[in-house]
Amino acid sequence: MLDVLIVGCGNMAGGFDASRPDTPTPFSHAGAYRAHGGFALRACVDPDREKREAFQLRWQVDAGYDSLRSIAEQGMHFDVISICSPTAFHADDLRWALEMKPRLVFCEKPLTAKLQDSLTLASQYRQANLPLMLNYTRRFDPRVRELARQLRQGEWGNIRSVSATYNKGLYNNGSHMLDLLAMLLGPLQLVAAGAPIIDMWPEDPSIPALLQNKDGVPITLNCGHAGDYSLFELELVTQHGTVKMENGGLDWQERRAGPSATFAGYQSLGPAHHQPGSLGYAALTAVTEIETVLNHGQTPSCHAEHGVAVQVLCESIRTQSLTNNLPSEKT
Repeated sequence: MLDVLIVGCGNMAGGFDASRPDTPTPFSHAGAYRAHGGFALRACVDPDREKREAFQLRWQVDAGYDSLRSIAEQGMHFDVISICSPTAFHADDLRWALEMKPRLVFCEKPLTAKLQDSLTLASQYRQANLPLMLNYTRRFDPRVRELARQLRQGEWGNIRSVSATYNKGLYNNGSHMLDLLAMLLGPLQLVAAGAPIIDMWPEDPSIPALLQNKDGVPITLNCGHAGDYSLFELELVTQHGTVKMENGGLDWQERRAGPSATFAGYQSLGPAHHQPGSLGYAALTAVTEIETVLNHGQTPSCHAEHGVAVQVLCESIRTQSLTNNLPSEKT
């Protein structure tokens, strides 16, 4: 069994699965470790005593602490440290985790709140030869991985254009979309950034942008409003048809091109084929990969350098947007 310390006792730590005992499709760290069966939740950290004790009771964790520093100073050791604390605490938590010398650290996105901190910590973990996995969820989604394989092998032909839509903040949710786009299309370049929209937090507006990859494929990053409903969707227009990710990845739609039944000699898109997604298996896939990284030396699918690349792009989008525009509070 691999010993795990979970830092932060909120939704990503275990709250999303608190009312879903032993679910085969967990959405939290604790739920995924439990579902896997090869990990033991040995301790947790949260300064909120009530939240910490509720987490301990729900996930049968014997030891609870109010700070990561207090554990580090005791010289305790864990195979895996899962960092699920709020972003503002990531930099300090990652520093203490590095001092504790676990075998692997699994951190929620973004890596830290400041690009320079992320660059420094990524370098320090690399120098220490300590794997630092980052949880951009869709890198662990089997359906997304299959689409990435299909695109690499040319099964959809040339990619003509991509349209993505998100809300609830560029760093909060937009970074997920940017990492997904980079996974599918390769490194991204900013062409133009639009006006920021404050739809959740003033410090993290949602920002539309126009991007492209190294092949010049145009990518539009569009925004909804978090006050309306959650929105995280993606559509690829390709040589052989269209692929659409809906409902954050819970549903997918494909349309293949073929001879038109109406206009002779023309190609047209066929009917939509709807498929269920596999987002519910992403967390379990991630912790399964942790075991593989530790036991077989595999390079993590999502690591600190991915997080830094996304953060650099977010900074570019935000800087250009705020330089040219004033934030708007749309309702």
